[in-house]
Amino acid sequence: MSWGVGIGAAGAAAAAAGAAAASGSLSRTPPEAAGAASGRAARLEAIADGLRDRFPGVQEVTAQQLRAELEAGTAVVVDVRSAEEVAVSTFAAAPVVTAAEYERDPARWAGRRVVCACTVGFRSGQKAQALGRAGVEAANLRGGILAWTHEGMPLTDPATGADTKRVHVYAPRWALQGEGYTPVAFEQPLIKMVLLGLRDMFKRAS
Repeated sequence: MSWGVGIGAAGAAAAAAGAAAASGSLSRTPPEAAGAASGRAARLEAIADGLRDRFPGVQEVTAQQLRAELEAGTAVVVDVRSAEEVAVSTFAAAPVVTAAEYERDPARWAGRRVVCACTVGFRSGQKAQALGRAGVEAANLRGGILAWTHEGMPLTDPATGADTKRVHVYAPRWALQGEGYTPVAFEQPLIKMVLLGLRDMFKRAS
């Protein structure tokens, strides 16, 4: 299987530019063997259990709970994934903002619970923990966007606004998507992780 790379930036216009610049190829997953999706769900749950223990004191929200809170207008999703990941797809729900967008105007979301989200819950757990220390009511989406797919919930292509079944899983080892979704991953995830870490470090220093 070949793993494609989605490249873009936050926001529809930037995501469109990123899609045009994308390199690599995507291959759809072959028909799944019986139980494959449930096996992935079990692995994702085990990862989520470990992350819950890693971030004690950080509230967790399930995908179903998040959807209910969004529909009730009591939550906002802060998607902490990189622009390249968001360019592949994001939550087909509102409101969803990037971490940078939230930090530019946190007062706008006063009165809503901040639910941080990433691929499986590690980066979002870090963000929720940091926000909690700053006095913000923040929670972590258990299982991340992959848990959202296991509930069969919709994703959207930010470049077009259309529904999509493509989801960025960061690395092939985390291809734990729900049944019927197509995984996309960085071709060199470890290098990408280092580069993103350096970029964040320089942003904080500037």
